[in-house]
Amino acid sequence: GVDASEKIAEIERLRERTNRLLAAGTPLSAKDLVLRGGDLMRELSLPPGPIVGEILQALVDVVMDEPLDNDRDRLLGHAKRILSQRYMPSK
Repeated sequence: GVDASEKIAEIERLRERTNRLLAAGTPLSAKDLVLRGGDLMRELSLPPGPIVGEILQALVDVVMDEPLDNDRDRLLGHAKRILSQRYMPSK
């Protein structure tokens, strides 16, 4: 089995990362992004639907790793890439 001290160390690393993210004001939900669902629908010609929320969540993941990417143009670039990779795979 897994040693309890390994689990405790893992939890401690997660706690430290969470504290750093919070202290830095890192966006932790779609509400914290500078880009909204309406922006995605307008800019990417998407209809309302679950795909918009899925892309927004993927963008949250991006800015959690790279907080400076919470910029309209950068997020749109990421959204276009996510849309093409996940929803329009090449043949």
